[in-house]
Amino acid sequence: MEGPSWFQPFPSTIRVVDGKPQFSKWDCSSSEWLPGISPGFREAKSTENFEDDSRRVIRDRSGVPRAVATPMKLRQGYFCGQPSEEVDAFRALANAAATALAGAGDLCEHVFATDLTDLFRKPCGGVRYVFGDVPSAPNQFIAHGWSAGVLQFEDGVLIDVPIAESAPNASHWLLLLHRLGWHHVEGSGLRAERKAWGGNVEVALEMLSHDWSQYPDRSGPTFGNISPDSFYSVLGSKDAPLDINLASAFAIQLLLADLELHTSAIKQNPSIRRTIPEKNGKPSRCRV
Repeated sequence: MEGPSWFQPFPSTIRVVDGKPQFSKWDCSSSEWLPGISPGFREAKSTENFEDDSRRVIRDRSGVPRAVATPMKLRQGYFCGQPSEEVDAFRALANAAATALAGAGDLCEHVFATDLTDLFRKPCGGVRYVFGDVPSAPNQFIAHGWSAGVLQFEDGVLIDVPIAESAPNASHWLLLLHRLGWHHVEGSGLRAERKAWGGNVEVALEMLSHDWSQYPDRSGPTFGNISPDSFYSVLGSKDAPLDINLASAFAIQLLLADLELHTSAIKQNPSIRRTIPEKNGKPSRCRV
């Protein structure tokens, strides 16, 4: 897995002073895999042409494209600027935080419910996708080993996809720090910066969705060739990175601040409800 050209993990030479390694801000001392996105399927759009890409498409019995395979996305985290001994201490605390969040029963009521419930839950062995009209869905999971199971109907398809997940741990907490930082909550010191890149050109990930055709310079063609599927994220910023322990303190402040506000609201109105958007865009109501 390669990153931007300015980041070279595990440099061959580290300056040593009085027998102790001296890390610059982007010298990597440790790394670990973060929770990624498992392969799956999305709904086929009527405007898409699949004549030359039939291997990724699942059609119903009438021949209508219903589902398109989506690839796995990997994430890897790098600890920089500190010796690995300090990283070990962080991991111990992060594991404790992840365990506590995984055992909480009311994460769906939190203002950051989408981030929390996605990361801190029991691992599941598979995902079922239903596209179109499926009149009779089997009760049992129909995947075969690590191969997806597919049922085709006249106007729809059902797909069971096996996935491998681990119980929440320090890597889940580290990813949460970034996800909370992407929100840029006003008044919080927790910030994270996402950049996509192509060669030596970098752009904020959020900027790739802009319409660059109206600009007369070369910004459109340059940014238009950068994929939003690959990006890097840094706590703080590239020029002023944020220490992971300080970022954790800011994250705890954010999580507890919402808990205090929500608890106060419950006391004033016991019948309060909060609507949380799910991934499919449909709201899920959680009663307090």
